[in-house]
Amino acid sequence: MMLYSMVCGLIGEWRPGVQLIRQVLTFPNPTFAGDEVLFRAEVTGVNGSLLDLATTVTHSGNVTGLAGEARICDEGLAWDEPGDIAPRGEDVPLKGLAVGQTAQQTRTFSTEDVAAYADLAEDYNPLYTDPAYAARLGLANSLLPNGLIGGMFSYLMGTKLPGFGVNYLKQTLHFLAPAYPGEALTARMTITGIRAEKQLVDLRAECFNAAGERVCVGRSLLLAKDYHPG
Repeated sequence: MMLYSMVCGLIGEWRPGVQLIRQVLTFPNPTFAGDEVLFRAEVTGVNGSLLDLATTVTHSGNVTGLAGEARICDEGLAWDEPGDIAPRGEDVPLKGLAVGQTAQQTRTFSTEDVAAYADLAEDYNPLYTDPAYAARLGLANSLLPNGLIGGMFSYLMGTKLPGFGVNYLKQTLHFLAPAYPGEALTARMTITGIRAEKQLVDLRAECFNAAGERVCVGRSLLLAKDYHPG
């Protein structure tokens, strides 16, 4: 999610105030702390105020650490329509994992958290940092950065379900409604399919606000080859 956050910062620098409404991320190779990385975003399609982008992160001799697709709203606001997210798949138990298992976390991010995120990710999009700009778009406050919501999903998968030792292969994120600093958000991961022969685990990612409305949904794919139940 740190790589994703830096991609968000790149897009926000290119188009200040732009809203990211959809992201597909794949991680074909590991990226390590200390690697010098190159972030790139390229427009691949235009439909009115919606722009489709190819997003990549490369390092160490042009090795791809992240390859993805983003959709942004370049004027005003828009929210995504994700369709069916992570439909139920094969249910073959694997290392203590089974379809239907869930884990969740509730967290409230402060404006100080957002400021620290902006400095770390170099993501100073006014949609996240300027309440007056957000108000002009009809929002109640500045939005919570997408990278912080995605980070809740990453935390749950890496520490709760499945837990330590999984390899993050793919993530989709669809942003459905505004999420704000200062409100309680609950992220939930649910195993929806297990491909035991390939040691792959599919999960549905959902984030809810305090009113129970979904603000983000997605699908995660993990490799459990090195996973060992704690």
